[in-house]
Amino acid sequence: MVISSALSVSMLACGPSSGPTDDEIGETDADTTTDETESSTGTETESTESTESTESTETETESSSDTTESSSDTSTETETDTTTETETDTADTETDTADTETDTDEDTSTDTSVDPDDPSGTYLLAVETTLGPDLPLQWIMTVDAVPEGEGWIADIDVQPLSLDVGSSTTPRELNGPVTPHPDVPIPGAGPMIWPWGATEIAGANNPVTGSDITASVQLNGEWIDPDTACGQVVGQITVPLVFDLDGSTFAAVRLDDDGTDPQTLPDPVPSSCP
Repeated sequence: MVISSALSVSMLACGPSSGPTDDEIGETDADTTTDETESSTGTETESTESTESTESTETETESSSDTTESSSDTSTETETDTTTETETDTADTETDTADTETDTDEDTSTDTSVDPDDPSGTYLLAVETTLGPDLPLQWIMTVDAVPEGEGWIADIDVQPLSLDVGSSTTPRELNGPVTPHPDVPIPGAGPMIWPWGATEIAGANNPVTGSDITASVQLNGEWIDPDTACGQVVGQITVPLVFDLDGSTFAAVRLDDDGTDPQTLPDPVPSSCP
C-alpha cells in the first residue's frame, strides 16, 4: 500500500503524458493541407504553363504553316505568271511568223504573173513512123492553154511542113491548112492522151514515099518539162495501104519564134523522148 501510494503521488506530480495536443494535431493537419494545396497549385501552374507552351507551339506551327502556304501560293503564282507570259510570248512569235509567211506568199504570188509551167507557145511537132525511120513527118504546133485543176485545157492547132522525099530538113515550109484540136487536156503530171482521129497528109509533106496518105492515130505521152512533150504513137495508116504504126514516136519542142523561118527550126529533128 505504501508503494502504490507513492506511485500515485509520483504520477500526479509529473502530470499527464507528453503526447500531442489537439491544437498541435490541428496545426499539423493545416500544414499538411497547405502543402497539398501548394503542391496542387504548383501542379496546376505547371499544367497551365504546359498548356500555354502547347498553345504557343500550335500557334508557331500554324504560323509556320501559313508562312509555308503563303510561300507556296507566291511560288505558284510566280510560276503561273511566268508560264503564262512565256506561252503568250510564244504565241505572239508564232503569230508573227505566220504573218511573215503569209506576206511572203502573197508577195510571191503577186510577183509571179505567168505560171512557169504553162505549156502555151509554139512548137515543132515531129512524128517518126516505123515505116520511115529517121524521116519524121513535121508540123508547126501552137498551144493556147488555160489552167484547170492541176493541169490545163488547151486549144492546139497544127499546120504541116513540106518535106522532100528522103529529107528531114528541106524545105520545111508551111504547106496546107491548119487543123484545130480544141479542148485537149494537159495534166500537170502524168500521161497525156491526144486523139487525132483520121488525118490526111499530102504527098508534099510525106518524106517517106511522097504519096498522099490517110492515118488514124493517137498520141500518148506526157509534158516532161514546160518546153517538151514526147511519147508513143498508136494507130494505123489506112490509105493507100494498111500499116500498123505501133512503135512509132513523137516529140514536140518549144520554138523561140513562130516557126515560119526554116533556118531557125531544130536540126537534127527531135522525134522521141530524150
